[in-house]
Amino acid sequence: MNFVFDIDGTLSFDGRTIAPAITQVLTNLIRDHHKVAFASARPIRDLLPIIPGLDQQPLIGGNGVMTRVSGKLSVLQPLPPVAVQQLKQLIERHHLDYVMDGTWNYACQVSNDNPILRQLDPQRLAQRQSLASLNDPVKVILLNLAPALRAKIKRLLITLNLVVIEHSGEGSLDITAQGINKAHALADIGFEHYIAFGNDENDRNMLACAQQAVWVTSKPELTPVSQAITCPPDAAAIAKLILNLSQR
Repeated sequence: MNFVFDIDGTLSFDGRTIAPAITQVLTNLIRDHHKVAFASARPIRDLLPIIPGLDQQPLIGGNGVMTRVSGKLSVLQPLPPVAVQQLKQLIERHHLDYVMDGTWNYACQVSNDNPILRQLDPQRLAQRQSLASLNDPVKVILLNLAPALRAKIKRLLITLNLVVIEHSGEGSLDITAQGINKAHALADIGFEHYIAFGNDENDRNMLACAQQAVWVTSKPELTPVSQAITCPPDAAAIAKLILNLSQR
């Protein structure tokens, strides 16, 4: 059986760790010859530290813009150069907080109280570059946007033929090239007929394509994907559900 898991809000609730009960059941899945993949909004660089011991499984990062299979890192579709120029101008004009990820390195300006700092290259695996010098952007997060500015920027970015995901209650926009999503990335690596766990807007395509979808209710204001099993954001409940589904 094939399983694919989102990380933040689905398996991890502090942005730094996954509970031992969940880690153990994931380890058991692999031992019992189930296929396990992880699909996250994080770039691969920031996905690796939170899944120690599980990091040799197929990985999807940046909402589907990058994959790592058998140790090989691939980018499906970088941001178009014209869009990158517009994004850099927006950031500078409005003095925006942001994280701009390249294939591995990144540029950023993030306030000290933003939770994203807990997961931004915690093991110092990459180089932080200036906004001007990062020449291979694949994903951008705009942070701490006031509602009116967020709506204005979102309208502009959609005209640039970009995928823009607004995370509930976070005041942020995730931006990737057109056609990028977790379901597309899973198809690209040949990961089919899967059970998927997710909790947020960026998981909807993946869950809609799953044989069985599980919606973790860590954001109760969001409506679950149609016909998904719902599960509370509780490590024991999640571990039990993974086990039960693996025994079908």
